[in-house]
Amino acid sequence: MSQSFNYAKKLSTKIWYEVADEQNPFVAKENYLFGYPYEQLLAKKSYLEMLYLLFTGNLPNSEQKQLLQILFKGLMNFGPRDSATRASMLAGIGKSSPEHILPTGLLAMGGTYGAAEVEHAYLLIEKMAKVEPKEAADSLLHSMTADSPRVAPGFGSIYGEIDARTHSLLLKLIELSPDSKIFQWTEMLCQQLHKHNFGIVPTGLTAVVCLKLGIGARESIGLYQLARAPGLLAHGMEQTHKPLTAMPLLEDENYVLRKEE
Repeated sequence: MSQSFNYAKKLSTKIWYEVADEQNPFVAKENYLFGYPYEQLLAKKSYLEMLYLLFTGNLPNSEQKQLLQILFKGLMNFGPRDSATRASMLAGIGKSSPEHILPTGLLAMGGTYGAAEVEHAYLLIEKMAKVEPKEAADSLLHSMTADSPRVAPGFGSIYGEIDARTHSLLLKLIELSPDSKIFQWTEMLCQQLHKHNFGIVPTGLTAVVCLKLGIGARESIGLYQLARAPGLLAHGMEQTHKPLTAMPLLEDENYVLRKEE
């Protein structure tokens, strides 16, 4: 039995509009981003303003622009202790093709506690923000998995300690937007979690900023990846200029050999 599908005749987008050249319809003589002339945006708006426009369809106001700027600056570089940064560095010093270094770091960052967690954190905060922070914290602590570095998506510990760096970024966001209910709720939740050595982590910070800015849950994943990409790339590229011997190598005594029973 055949089944008919009403496929669209062509792809469509609300993001981009082109006015075709009269001589060659495959060449655009004018471009518009959500209705704004592209040339004017290039002349008058910053990268982050245009990024916000891409994700929301609107240009940000001054506060929104600064919130996004704090997030992107805060997530730009995590350093070699971070597993994704480490992956980029190993790809670089291991003489991988330069074009593979950033994808390697992004892949290492895309797991359960990485970019994939941002959407879950977003949905969790959106739902639980209707509950009193203490009640929310008690519920999360009660349901967490034993010995897990996360009490919930977006909240947990770093090497057994509160992530002080990420919490300081949250406080900067609150300074900029003191009347934000979602920021206030998140900070009160953190204060409850701090009693148990947990707090907000980068994926949770990204989620709460995206909630505040009106950026969607799925889109927040990509925003996290974009924000973290510069540090991954820079650390990886730095290592491409070094010999393999600049990388630690485990000595034989560090390996344990066992016979199969």
